[in-house]
Amino acid sequence: MRSFYRALIVAMSFSLWSYATGQTRTCEAAKVTPHSPPRNMGVFSHPPFHVEVERDREYGTRFILTNQYQVPLTAYVEEITPVPDGPQSEIEHRFHVVDALTPNGELLSPIPENLSTMQYVSRNLGREDAQPAIAAVVWEDGLTYGSQESIQKVIARRRLSSLYHQHAIDLLQSGLKEGWDANRYVDQGRSREEGLHVMEVDAERDIIIEFPLAVVVDNLMQARRDDPGNVDRMAKMMLERELKEKRALDSGLSAMENPAPSVPRICAK
Repeated sequence: MRSFYRALIVAMSFSLWSYATGQTRTCEAAKVTPHSPPRNMGVFSHPPFHVEVERDREYGTRFILTNQYQVPLTAYVEEITPVPDGPQSEIEHRFHVVDALTPNGELLSPIPENLSTMQYVSRNLGREDAQPAIAAVVWEDGLTYGSQESIQKVIARRRLSSLYHQHAIDLLQSGLKEGWDANRYVDQGRSREEGLHVMEVDAERDIIIEFPLAVVVDNLMQARRDDPGNVDRMAKMMLERELKEKRALDSGLSAMENPAPSVPRICAK
């Protein structure tokens, strides 16, 4: 597993350049000032997204998820439920978080209003004996739909990913401050990878451990091979990117945990 993801990172190298309202509840008016209320202020009678499920014998089952809310959709939780009397081989009841704010997520960017994403159902390629569904959805402003358990899966992954970005940031900031050469960057990076068990998989949260640090180290290794004198410039560019991605994650977490008063509520039917 480690070698597979390591190969994936090498392929990505240098491409780096080129709770909210978790559970449905009885309708309640949002507490807002009367000045210029947002278009979607207040309550929804049903969740503002649409899902289509397509089944194909050759390519498997896939979702088409359309955002119907005025701000971008940033994450969702996929739920797979086997048919009780159907073939159970290789299919288990499971949840899978797809998040635009984590660097190894399948959702490459947030989904704006009235746009869609098409994603194949994880671990269900070509199978027709499992029932896929969306267990939770998260939007940029802190609006969420789904059970608290499902929403907490997104929160837990974002907290971990933010921490992983910080470890990569710490490596880069230390090197820039102390004037490391290419060899020192790589030696320090590999040492930290070993200590943090980088590239293992956290099965409970379905996330690659310390993925940002692994990406940084692999890019530093390639810089050492190709142009050792350019490692300082590379480190500055990666630091800027890591800080940007961590800010997006932290902002997404803050919005989920402390939604603004103007964020609507989803009404229970």
